[in-house]
Amino acid sequence: MPARRQRRPWALADALLDAGVDLFVMAVNPHLGQAVQPRPGMFMWEAPSGRKLRVFNGHHYTMFDQLLWAWDDSVDRMAEGWALLTERLRELAYPLSFVYLTTTCSPILWDNAPPNPFVPDLVRRWNEAELGPCVRYATFDDLRQRALTIPDDELPVLRGDWTDYWSFGYGSAPGATSLNQRAKVLAAAASSIAGARASGVIGRALERIDLYDEHTFGYWDTADEHPLTQTTELLKQAPAHEGHELASFAVMDALERLADNPVADKGVARVLLCNPSPHPISVYPELPRHGSGSTWRVSALTGRAVWPMKVGHAGTARRPKVRACSDGSICHHSLGG
Repeated sequence: MPARRQRRPWALADALLDAGVDLFVMAVNPHLGQAVQPRPGMFMWEAPSGRKLRVFNGHHYTMFDQLLWAWDDSVDRMAEGWALLTERLRELAYPLSFVYLTTTCSPILWDNAPPNPFVPDLVRRWNEAELGPCVRYATFDDLRQRALTIPDDELPVLRGDWTDYWSFGYGSAPGATSLNQRAKVLAAAASSIAGARASGVIGRALERIDLYDEHTFGYWDTADEHPLTQTTELLKQAPAHEGHELASFAVMDALERLADNPVADKGVARVLLCNPSPHPISVYPELPRHGSGSTWRVSALTGRAVWPMKVGHAGTARRPKVRACSDGSICHHSLGG
């Protein structure tokens, strides 16, 4: 159930259907964002293939607490909240026979919070008072069971992307976000080069990359001069920087192992050109003068092909062009003018 992430690409509908998913639940955060309508409600999301995925488009998280004032621990206050919610649902012509809301530990803990230990007793007292509909804890399986009883032809059909209206998170940290995106490429390259000899550094890099992507960026009631705000900013940007450093190290380590370089630098004897991507690329390496001669030994990614080339040293006009194929072989090499 995505809550913070507003955007969903259209192709995701087909991917979920291919994976056997028959109900997709969204809980879009409307603060500084915009939710797809109907909300709350259900609709069929038509995928690019023409197939349809059932969607439950519900309230944002904590709305049980906010709409029913659960933090007041009062059945009477809960009844006031239910009366207002009922009026709102009536205005929306809400068609379903149930309401699905989520609760956290608000108002103390809002995001990523554990269950609220006081809510079960409040729910018990509410049900005993019979001031409104019966309330019970439900799992996603319970929601799915109820949602699948609604006939397809009773639900509106929508198609296309879910637009990312709430994008300030990326804009607030362009440097860290850019670094995190580059770290993903480096981590993939390190995994490709290392193969079966991949080290645990790659896994550590991916953990930090994913952690940065996992949560949005920003604060509530920000005070830039406050130490808590400054610390929060540093802590949220740190995984991007750590992930990039670890991924960079993993690439260098994998290349050192692949080239079988000595522990201590003893000079350059030959050059290894490595293309970890699935696509051919062309490179123009600028090589320094090589001792008394001008012949370099160039090895491809697999280390099986060794191609002698006559090249000019750095500063001359003659530069070698090497086209490295995605399978690790050298497709073509020549001297450039």
